[in-house]
Amino acid sequence: MVPVGAVTPAVDGVTVAVDVVDVQPVGFTVEVVAAPGWGLQRRCGWPPADGLAWWAEDDRGGVHLGHVNGGGGPEKARGTVEFPGGLDPEAEELRIIPSGVTERAIVRIPLPRRVTGTDDPDRTRCGTTGVPPNGRRASGR
Repeated sequence: MVPVGAVTPAVDGVTVAVDVVDVQPVGFTVEVVAAPGWGLQRRCGWPPADGLAWWAEDDRGGVHLGHVNGGGGPEKARGTVEFPGGLDPEAEELRIIPSGVTERAIVRIPLPRRVTGTDDPDRTRCGTTGVPPNGRRASGR
């Protein structure tokens, strides 16, 4: 878990506090608080009929769309924004982007080096080599 503790300026009238990011192999989650609370309510579709849309980008070119689990009262709501799909293990920065119809904010989060069980950069989490038999690495994105 990466503690964040950032608060955005108002995004279409909603202030967002980003508390914690938790990166897992199958995706990542972001713990947030929104004031007023309707900022975490959202019906499917774009543009959002209510609440904010939740985007994230990493410094390796990944773009992610999140969905909210949680809620609260009209003045404040706490929830978890879930971003399915893995984050590039070499990503060093994550940008959380709560977006309204007319405004958005960007919260930049430096990511710590993730431990994969080995210091050998040619090994993956599964313990197999990341170098193919021909000895050439695949190029990045």
